[in-house]
This record gives sequence, C-alpha cells and structure tokens, in this order.
Amino acid sequence: MYVLSGTAINKIEDKEYYYQAGQGCLFNRRIAHSEIIENGQVLFLNFSQKFLEDLLSPLKESNAVQGQIFQFLLNDLEGKEDWKRSYIEFSPTTLSDDNIFHHLLDAIQLELATPKIGAEYFQKGLVLRILTELENPNSFQAKPVNIDLSKEEYLVNRLISLIKTQYGDITRKKIEKLLHYNSEYLNRLLKKHSNMTIINYAKAVRIKRAKQLLCKTDLTVAEIADSLGFSSENYFYHYFKNETQLSPKQYRTKKVQEN
Repeated sequence: MYVLSGTAINKIEDKEYYYQAGQGCLFNRRIAHSEIIENGQVLFLNFSQKFLEDLLSPLKESNAVQGQIFQFLLNDLEGKEDWKRSYIEFSPTTLSDDNIFHHLLDAIQLELATPKIGAEYFQKGLVLRILTELENPNSFQAKPVNIDLSKEEYLVNRLISLIKTQYGDITRKKIEKLLHYNSEYLNRLLKKHSNMTIINYAKAVRIKRAKQLLCKTDLTVAEIADSLGFSSENYFYHYFKNETQLSPKQYRTKKVQEN
C-alpha cells in the first residue's frame, strides 16, 4: 500500500495506523487489515505467492536482495517466520525524489493495464526496481513492525517511529492528533522505556539527521536547516552548536578531515 495523496487509516487487527502522502506499508500474508481513505488516493499492489517465488527465488543468494525488505519477502515465501504477524512500513526521507518512485508506479500500472507480449518480464523488472528503491536509505526509511506487542510497547514503537519519520520536527500537539493519546501519557511511556522525554528524543533524532546531512550531502547549512524545519539558519546554528559544541560548518570540516 502506498499513499499518493491525502491520508489513509490502516486498520490492522485491532489497531489503527495513520499514513500520510508518500508513506506506505508492505504486509505479509498473515495480517488481517482494511483501509479507510480520507480525501486522497492510495495505490495497492498485490503479489501472488507464485509471482514472488518466480521473481525472488533465483536471486536469493545475490547481494542485491540482502536488505530487510527483500529478506522480509523471502522469509515469508520460505515460511521461516510463519509464527510472526509483522509488516514493514516506509516513509520518504528529506532527500527523497518522489518523482522517481512515482514514475516506477506509473510504469507498472501502465504495464498491468495494457498487457502485451513480454509484459510479464517488464512487470517483474519494475517490481524489482520498486523494491530496490524502497531499500534505498536516501529515498525511504523502512521499519519492521510486530503487532504482537503489549499496548505499552505498541504505543512506544509508534511514537518512536513517528518522531523518526519526522526527523524530530514534530510537536506534542501533532503527536496527540496522530496517535490519539494524551501527549503527557505518551511522554511518561517513552521515559519509562527509553529514559528520554519526547522533547529529548526528538532533539537527538534531529541532531543525528543534521549530522548525516552535513556529512553525506552537499546541501548548504541553510538548506539543511530548512529541511529539518528550523525557522532560520541562525536558530539551527545555535541549536546544533549547543548540542555538539561545534558549529555546523566546523562539524562538516572536522568529518571531512577525519575521512
């Protein structure tokens, strides 16, 4: 399932999960689920067991299919984790170019709608490219979710996932709206399980992402500040320096010299 626009509420077993445009999930065969679409569009791709076997079995020893999404599908095909009720959810990164992913989705819909000779081979190639793009950490964050958890574990996992998906740029009010729980209650749960408050956890996630962008991209400091939701470059400068004792430029220079 992939949300093209608007919001989708995924009812999985007895729980509700909210997905915004650009987000989605990949289910195994043991998950009972239904969807509610709110003012938007959602794309569903359903794969038969035979299709996945034909697609992945010849590749299972290849390094190209060792990522968690490919392994999730292979394990499901081979029945290695039949006891698990789990799935993978994915969200776009700040560096994601969703035009690439949307082009792949458009292409496979066209192949499915207008079957011609050789269409099966094109379909398999496009599915492999879609799965590979989901594995690309520069395009998507993928996270396994186990639904057989206690209520507390479930809420903490959802809270952490939400904070990470937003790279720490999220308010307690928005968390309340998306998770439908009082933020003070969620704050206590997170403190109990991680010894960190929502604010501190979000700050750690935000700083970690800032470090990644400084080290792995050529984005300017102003562009990084904007991508992480800071109101100004100056605010980001002081925020980053207060946490690392280095300015963003000093941190980038230090990491370049170390490498």
